[in-house]
Amino acid sequence: MRFDKLLLKYLLTVAFILLFLFAVKAQNYQYPEVFSSHWQVTFHGGASLFFGDVKQNKFWPTTYYENEWRLAGGLNLEYQISPAFAIGLQGLYGNLSGTKRKWGVYFDNDYFETNLVTNINFNSLFGTPRVNRFFSVYGVLGIGLMQYNTRVKDLESGLVFKTSGEGAGKGIDGRTLQGILIYGLGFNFRLNDTWAIHLESANRIINTDLLDGHASGYPYDVYNYTSVGIVYKFGFRKKRYILAGTKPREMTYVAPLSLPLDMDTAAMEKDVPEVSFEEQAKPVVLSEESAVNGVVEHHHGAGLNYRVQILARFTVPLSVDYISHVFKIPASEIKAETFEGHFIYTVNSYKTYNEAKIKRDEIRNYFGVTDAFVVAFENGKRLGQLPDMN
Repeated sequence: MRFDKLLLKYLLTVAFILLFLFAVKAQNYQYPEVFSSHWQVTFHGGASLFFGDVKQNKFWPTTYYENEWRLAGGLNLEYQISPAFAIGLQGLYGNLSGTKRKWGVYFDNDYFETNLVTNINFNSLFGTPRVNRFFSVYGVLGIGLMQYNTRVKDLESGLVFKTSGEGAGKGIDGRTLQGILIYGLGFNFRLNDTWAIHLESANRIINTDLLDGHASGYPYDVYNYTSVGIVYKFGFRKKRYILAGTKPREMTYVAPLSLPLDMDTAAMEKDVPEVSFEEQAKPVVLSEESAVNGVVEHHHGAGLNYRVQILARFTVPLSVDYISHVFKIPASEIKAETFEGHFIYTVNSYKTYNEAKIKRDEIRNYFGVTDAFVVAFENGKRLGQLPDMN
């Protein structure tokens, strides 16, 4: 009983710390984030508890005679396909135990699993898919194979009178081999872009009622694995896309008004689809002089030059720092202008079209802004079309 109380106190302390962290981080970033599919590896460990025929209490583990609390640990390798779904492989090793005093028996067990699992992030599935959310809830579904050895013993003497596996099964080293179905619930606490903490509890339904050596009641034995895990994310793809719950109508790219001379350029730059942001984006504070002249952070340039346009916005402008954060392009390379009632954002300045075209292809391929296109400026003003280059 003392062990039970200490464990309960420990679990309540952990829960309080997590809730405190959640309260501190409850205010999300004011900017929408950018999702990039990636790999993640999770190291986890926790309690492994059996629920079946040979068990003293229906739900809470006993520590009298034989302690039913057991431990397990493992590793997950997953691929985050989207903000809502991840799929991967899981390996787990652990122990199980159960006691039945009125029968005078108990058992102990060691097992390992190889599983295919998927995580479903409910916040992203049913709400706005933001990857910068500190706290989220996810579901766990999976199937796998369990390989185990079980020893059923006399409670008083400790003598083994029944076994499963122990060299007689079809698994590795003669373990008993059974299929399992996995389902559960987890909580994710995001620390930063690379690290997170998981708190997860998942049940395993075993395709047998003989894991504890006794068949009665329900046709399948069940055990639970409740764990804490540390998540490391890596292998982010270079291509990223903006996450937004809705698509504001005023947020659109301004298509180029020119017809470039070569067919390759025409194919690459004539059609520019919409891209959208959430309205929480930080606005630019305009100075009085800028408002009068209709210019935002205007960069004057003498003569004709070419730039790469990455974004245009109607109504409230965005800050250069925010654009840099979203597209992962250095802020020093981004210029903000106005053109025909839109706030436009361009990258660098080149004397020739071919130089700008090379930068455009780099932005498309490396930074993932697939709809970037070349525009022309003359004396610091955006031209409606590319000039005749004959």
